[in-house]
Amino acid sequence: MLLKILFAGMLLINAPASTFTNEYDGNANQTYVYILKYTEEFRKNIQWGSRELGFAQEHVAYIKELVDENKAWFLGRTTNFYDPDMFGVIVFEAAGTEEAKKILDNDPLVINNIMQGTVSPFSIVFGKEKK
Repeated sequence: MLLKILFAGMLLINAPASTFTNEYDGNANQTYVYILKYTEEFRKNIQWGSRELGFAQEHVAYIKELVDENKAWFLGRTTNFYDPDMFGVIVFEAAGTEEAKKILDNDPLVINNIMQGTVSPFSIVFGKEKK
């Protein structure tokens, strides 16, 4: 399922594949992906109250800032907040692994222990300009 989502997303990216840098050469940023999943604690008793929805709004603003700064190109999530297997995916750019981890660690949903994430270097195999 995740692979289908990632490949479908690659077809909808707003920039031509040639604009992405997939290999870190010391002069350009590298592409990374972070995947967010509910923390075990939150997953046991999923409750989206006003407090949690506030953190989600902060998360959206944080991700929008990454997009506005041209650091992130693809993001999405599964659609059911109450599904324990719900997850989000963000493909973004960073100068290196340390910066990529900071971007993940500064996500409001991570800071507030609603979600936990993994970050990995990511190579875009193909992409298509959205028409």
